[in-house]
Amino acid sequence: MSDLKQNKILQNLSSDNSDILEQSLKITKELLISEQKRGDVAEKRTSIVFSLLTILSGAMFYFADKFNSVNGFSDITLRHFLFISAIILLLKSGFYALKTLRIKVYYRLDENLVYDIQKFDTHNAIKHEISWRIWVLNKALQPNNFKLYFYSRSQNNMLICICYICVLSLTYLFNGANWNMTHSVQTYVLTIIIPLPALFLDTILAHYSIWSYK
Repeated sequence: MSDLKQNKILQNLSSDNSDILEQSLKITKELLISEQKRGDVAEKRTSIVFSLLTILSGAMFYFADKFNSVNGFSDITLRHFLFISAIILLLKSGFYALKTLRIKVYYRLDENLVYDIQKFDTHNAIKHEISWRIWVLNKALQPNNFKLYFYSRSQNNMLICICYICVLSLTYLFNGANWNMTHSVQTYVLTIIIPLPALFLDTILAHYSIWSYK
């Protein structure tokens, strides 16, 4: 820990009352444990997202094979726009999931704390330990916030992708309908509207969610 940061934290620990210092130490321990759990939860949930993305990838292979067996990709249909949009969402979800797992918290308490407090009396030793824990807590906050932010974006993209796959599945339930492209205004409007959520909806959700970054 830098001397400047340590001195600033120690200056704010103005009380010499043993009970207050013990309570402060207890609070910082609980906060640090809570913050560590927050980061672990983001990583565990991201692993679940990866498992679900694997299943969704299998569904996309199924639809790709179905396109190929019917008429290939020569005749563009509205189904193809749904399919391509779902692929984009799948890739975006995987990208943000990878970003979540790549963020690491490098700062932690180590044996140096034990050596450092040997030269202090009881009150100052407790203050020194509290300052260490507060410093580590502050260092863990931003990485964990980014973990939860990227996990949230990964999850949003995955959920939107599932919606696209559901709509794509419904088009096969109504197989008698004409899904081929026609030169009508409605068709051109749909071809513009369909990909828009795949490109921008997760950004809008991230902007207005609790994990937004200005």
